[in-house]
Amino acid sequence: MLAADGVHTMDDSAAMIAFHCNASGVGRYRKPGIRAMVEKKIELRRRRARAKKMDKLKGKLVRAKDGKDRDTIIAKIHRISPWWQAPAAK
Repeated sequence: MLAADGVHTMDDSAAMIAFHCNASGVGRYRKPGIRAMVEKKIELRRRRARAKKMDKLKGKLVRAKDGKDRDTIIAKIHRISPWWQAPAAK
């Protein structure tokens, strides 16, 4: 689609680029389900990291000596999981 003078018009160039990009499959996700799987992997990685951090903080909470350390650790835990309840003191 050339103009009368043999030069592509702006509309034709944009249309050609769009056609070639879509036709050749250029793009990160070629299949519709791939993006959903990537999102799921990201979410699973976040959950695992959160669980690992919670285990670490709970271990520190058990070993905490004074009330100040305990309060600091509980505050960190509440940032990760606001509904977490500290175990009752024995």
